[in-house]
Formats: sequence, structure tokens, C-alpha cells
Amino acid sequence: MAGRRDSKWGEYWHSLRFAFGFALVSVLFFPAPWLQRLLIAVFSGFVFGSLFFAAGFVFKCRVRSFALSVILRTFTVCSCMVAGLVVIMPIAISLDRRMNGAAPWNPRVLEVFAQIAPQQIPIWCGIGILVAFGIASYYGIDRLLGPGNLWRKLTGKYHSPKEEERIFMFLDLRNSTTLAEKLGNVRFSRLCQDFFWDLTNPVIDTKGEISHYIGDEAVLSWLPKNGLPSARCLDCFFRMREQIESRAEHYRSEYGIIPEFKAGAHIGPVVAAEVGEIKSEIVFHGDVLNTTARITGLCSEMRSDLLISGDLLHRLTLPEALSAQSLGMKLLKGKEQEVEVVAVASGPAASSGLNAGLGGTGVPRVVGATLSVDEASPSLPTDRRR
Repeated sequence: MAGRRDSKWGEYWHSLRFAFGFALVSVLFFPAPWLQRLLIAVFSGFVFGSLFFAAGFVFKCRVRSFALSVILRTFTVCSCMVAGLVVIMPIAISLDRRMNGAAPWNPRVLEVFAQIAPQQIPIWCGIGILVAFGIASYYGIDRLLGPGNLWRKLTGKYHSPKEEERIFMFLDLRNSTTLAEKLGNVRFSRLCQDFFWDLTNPVIDTKGEISHYIGDEAVLSWLPKNGLPSARCLDCFFRMREQIESRAEHYRSEYGIIPEFKAGAHIGPVVAAEVGEIKSEIVFHGDVLNTTARITGLCSEMRSDLLISGDLLHRLTLPEALSAQSLGMKLLKGKEQEVEVVAVASGPAASSGLNAGLGGTGVPRVVGATLSVDEASPSLPTDRRR
């Protein structure tokens, strides 16, 4: 819960910083003393930052149609701008009177506001609609491509192949073949739609990216600076589980089951490049992808929902809510060297015991939790080279 509160405060602080910056630039053109400009900028930044933070919840609403989502977001942003102006303009007028030696607030303020509003608000509404449409369109396209990918395409960041370090997680829906036979193709496809939609916010909240989908599998990635602090890359998995559990009644009523999933994670160097002309896409090449796929394939055999590599574990500081158990060195298919595989579970873990287990030997001890067992889940093919 503390991590989620920190995430929301981070989003709120980001909204405030953006609004403060925009307000400071805007007041440069106001014909007023610097102190008055600064006070207006601070108040405007707080009001608009708070409004846009609230608008973020509307932006996350589930809307199937892209056009409808752009219209809804445009209306939301425009409403925030108008509401902000209605709050700010009387304060600005009152502040101007105070700077000129008059009483800061009296009925005259409302009279001045009533005279200015019919002239200024329509102009700002027009500007607001244009700005809101631009913001909503950019935001919508960016979500379709994956957060951050639109900017990378516009700037040509990966036009030439670029090597970087990333954390990857392969997420698989358990018993997908059985589910497809039971539900039929159309209902199974709807289940996949609902399932991956519900996993979106946990990925965004943990600063992750969805690289691509392959049937009933999703490939997630994090830059180390985003995924390592507070073990966000692992926290994402357990947030996903909580999200699915919170929607258990929906899945039972619609599909008669609650979807279960497994995942494997690894860290290492990859080469990122933008490929394709008709359908351009940012893709990653490197052995880390193949290793992650092999680790994911061991989940059923090892009877664990989440497996990670020892390389990733040694870069993380696990929170007390998580526990880890080394399953030893494994020779993965296609690999010449063995890879340490570690099972991670949620539960009361003694972080000090885990850290002690890591000391010296590099192999963690068993701590805290009991790993979940799914004996009915068959091993899935792991020969999935990316």
C-alpha cells in the first residue's frame, strides 16, 4: 500500500511540476510586477496541476474506441482549463487590487470578473479545445504505441541500433489451450482482451513498458533505473495478481474461471532498433530475451508462478513483502552456461535473512513464503526465440 501511495504522490508531483513550469512561462507575458506574476504562477500551477492530476483518472477509463477516447479526453482537459480559469481569474483580480493599494476583496472584484469573463473565457475555451485535442491525441497515440514510443519515433532515437540494458518479463496465461477449447475462439479472445486490459495500470504504475503481445503472452520491459528501485519489476507481477483478484467476480460471471498466469524475468544487454517501413516497430534483439523465455518455460516444472534469474535478484533489494528461493543452476535450452533460477513469492519475508543469504555465497536462502503449486498446469513449449 505504501508503494502505491508513493506512486500516486509521484504522479501528483509530476502534474504540479508540469503545471508550474507552464504557468511560469505564461506569466512572463503578463503586464504586472514580478511579485504579482510569481504569486499568480504559483497559485495557477497548484490549481491546474491538481485538476490535471484528477483528469488522469479519466484518461485511464476503459474506452474501446480510439476516437471516443480522444473526444472524452479533449472534453476533460478543456473542462479543467475552464474550471481553472474560473477559480484563478477572481483571485488574480483581487491580487491586482491589493498590489494597487485597494481592498483585496469586495463586490467590485465580481463586477470586474463579470465584465472580463464574457470576453476572455470564449477565447480561452477555443485555445483550450485546440490544446486539449493536441494533448489527448498525443496521449492516445502514445498509449497505442506504448508509453514513450511516440516520442522515440518522433526523435528517431532508435533509427540506428542502440545497445542498452533492460529488464524483461515474459507473462504467460496458464492453461491457455484448455481455456480456448472450453470457451471457444471468440470468448477466449475476449478473455485475453479483458486480461491484458486489466494488467495495463500495474505496468504503468511500476514504470514498465509493454513491448508486444504474442497470442496469450505479453512481453514487458523496464529500464534498470525504472525497474530496479523498490523492486518495481517484481512488484508489477503481484499488482497484476491483485488486479485480477479484484475482478474475480467479473471473470467468473463472464467466463466461468479466474485467469492464472506465470512469468519469468531476467536482466541484460539488448540492442534496440526501429524496423519496418509500412508498420514501423521498435524491437529488441539479444540473448536476454531467449533466456527470459526459457526461464518462463520452467514455471510449471518448478511449480512457481514467478521465476527470475540470479543476475536480476542480485541487482534488487527485495521488500519485506516478497521472499526468494534459489532453485539452483539450470542449463537452459540453447545456452552453453548454466543460469541461476530463483523463485519469488509474496508473503512475510525476513529481509534481513534474505540479505544474509545473499552475502558471501551469492545464493539466497529460503525465506518466508510457500510457493504456489499448480499440478494441473502442463509445461508449455519454451522454444520461442525473439
